Amino acid sequence: MNMLEVTIDVIHQRARETSAGEGIDNHWEPVLPEAIHCAANEIFLVLHRVHVNPLMEQKASLFAQNLPPRDIGNLDDGTLALHYYNRVWLLGMSRECLFQTLVDQSYGVNSNTTDANRWVRPSLIWVPHLHVIGPQICRSLVERYKHYFFAERCYAELLRRARKNPYMKHTFIQLTDAPDLYRLRNKGSEWLREASRRIATSVGAPAEVGEEVKQDWLAKLVPLPLHMQIQKARATRIEIEHRAYDNHHRKGGQYEHISFDDDLANTMPDESEDRSNEELIAEEYSQRLLECQTQIEAILSRGGPEQGKRRFKVILLIARKPHLTSSEIAKRLKKSEPTLKISQPTICRDRKIINENKDRKQY
Repeated sequence: MNMLEVTIDVIHQRARETSAGEGIDNHWEPVLPEAIHCAANEIFLVLHRVHVNPLMEQKASLFAQNLPPRDIGNLDDGTLALHYYNRVWLLGMSRECLFQTLVDQSYGVNSNTTDANRWVRPSLIWVPHLHVIGPQICRSLVERYKHYFFAERCYAELLRRARKNPYMKHTFIQLTDAPDLYRLRNKGSEWLREASRRIATSVGAPAEVGEEVKQDWLAKLVPLPLHMQIQKARATRIEIEHRAYDNHHRKGGQYEHISFDDDLANTMPDESEDRSNEELIAEEYSQRLLECQTQIEAILSRGGPEQGKRRFKVILLIARKPHLTSSEIAKRLKKSEPTLKISQPTICRDRKIINENKDRKQY
């Protein structure tokens, strides 16, 4: 096995070990091919690092930075986290001396050579090695910086979402044990304590019940993989409310479910939050839908999988902007995907199918 094959095996093993449940979870699935591409690109650059100079890197960085950014608004928190952490891991590993030595040994490279005029014979003519491989090195450098800047954007998006949802921020920090976050953990613990007591009383339960169910929820998150902790942290308020209600009114009954209608409508965010109730509920509802995207698309795929994907996009738009008309939804979908042929009657039919399936629950 060469170094690329070994690295791919390590990535697959990492995905299996850090997936929720059996096999590779749905957060890893879109990340895995990109992680392998990143690894292959880095190994190529390690093999040809003798030809890379600061000017080439500077030009590649500038070019990559000016490319149109990928849309990450529809990526859920867990997938964003995996995109970020895997790229940081792979980009950092490729700069380690030990990794570079292993790559050289794997591909039979003399790591001590500084001869930039090695020759290869791609056809019947002997030509300088750099003349043949140079353009590919430049393209690979651009790819490296595309991965780097994409990771930065994923991290920035996670921070933006955490700032908008204090439950997400304070919950996640309770799951870390970094010494330098001691004060933030204490502050977050007190914030969650007051919030959980307030939520419990809002559903008719004693304030102490809120603290109990909050601790139960945190205990459930602790053993999860990092990306799943990040994914589920935003649901803290909803979980506290549901669990407090169950504990007080249903004596321990459980009712985890997902539906298309208003299962989040009665959640009460902290009054000190900057955002309105409607905005916070809409964002949390969208995230819950994204977690179950595959199941929802399957339910709505009457007519084929493409119709299921389109109807899921309609649900997301309605979740974020409940008052959108069918005409406005059609315009927004056309704007985001100009190749789609979408009209107002199409959206009306989609909404009818969505409404017919409101009561179907998946969990």
